[in-house]
Amino acid sequence: MDISSPNQPPVEREGCLSHFQWLFAGLVLPCISTGYYRRGMQRGPLPAALVIIMLGLVSAGLGTLGLVQGMMKLTGEIRAAFASGSVPEIVIQDGVAQVYGSQPHILMNQDGMLAVIDTTGAITYIDQQYYSQGILLTRTELHVLNRQGEYQRLQLSDLHAIVNANPILINAETVENAWGQFSAILGVVVLVGMSLMNTIVRLAYVALLALLVWGGFSLLLAKTDFGSVYTVGLYASVPAMYLNYLLGQIQVNFVFLHTLLLLAIWIAALGLVFKGPVKRSEPGNLRLWRVWVGIPLLVVMALNIVFQWPQGATIVWVAAVLTLAVLITEAFFAPAQEAQASVEPKAQ
Repeated sequence: MDISSPNQPPVEREGCLSHFQWLFAGLVLPCISTGYYRRGMQRGPLPAALVIIMLGLVSAGLGTLGLVQGMMKLTGEIRAAFASGSVPEIVIQDGVAQVYGSQPHILMNQDGMLAVIDTTGAITYIDQQYYSQGILLTRTELHVLNRQGEYQRLQLSDLHAIVNANPILINAETVENAWGQFSAILGVVVLVGMSLMNTIVRLAYVALLALLVWGGFSLLLAKTDFGSVYTVGLYASVPAMYLNYLLGQIQVNFVFLHTLLLLAIWIAALGLVFKGPVKRSEPGNLRLWRVWVGIPLLVVMALNIVFQWPQGATIVWVAAVLTLAVLITEAFFAPAQEAQASVEPKAQ
């Protein structure tokens, strides 16, 4: 696909990166390589969209694993709570609750919220003068007071039909099983939602922003086409996502932060891509080994998302600074090496 943008040589079919190599390079090179943007403009928006989809699905998967892993940590706490007596075992049979433990058993009583178990009759209702929300389990009823002030009573005999079980056992094993099922269902819902947000919604959002950026650059460069601007914007989303995550680790987060980062990188990339003449050989000189320099940082970020290390922010930022130092060092030496390589054939 030929792009009618200034300062771009025709697409060279020989020696082009394979599709897999291009997608793999898209994890790192958009952060450091102007040549990658130039080659990306020649390839068109589709490979750029595939890079975003790949990164979006990986990000959604990691985020879901982190959520589920965090929820499963509570499994041990649930068993410990029953073992210590903080939560008593309960059996509801034929509409009557039997509690194995001292009563009234108060699970929560703070900030206008009450959760209590009492089958002795000492507590028969939730006092709305003192509580805005609450749950009370009596011998034959379940009382619920919601935030809207609605007070509901559910007969325990009706609860059997709702859950299709008689007796209903509430102990460490049953609660763990229920929590595991809930975690699995929530994980699927979150995975689907995050996948859609990170792929389709992101592609559409960048396309919307591209209309604005394209309009602005068209005033400066008459031959700028929408496809080229959109392609650069998609690749600019990669470093914007990484920076947004890194800043979030040090509690720098506000509305439209990601958009501001994206626009700043996007405009800078367009300025560099369209600046001055481009050597015909430049798009092919991507120095792919630099991708491997950035991979350890991405692995550290991924592990921190999943396991949520206590010192995760420090670890991630140290990895980022070390990666940046290596890339800056390489940037100083690469021009001299390329100049030497270009002179040697002439000497022959």
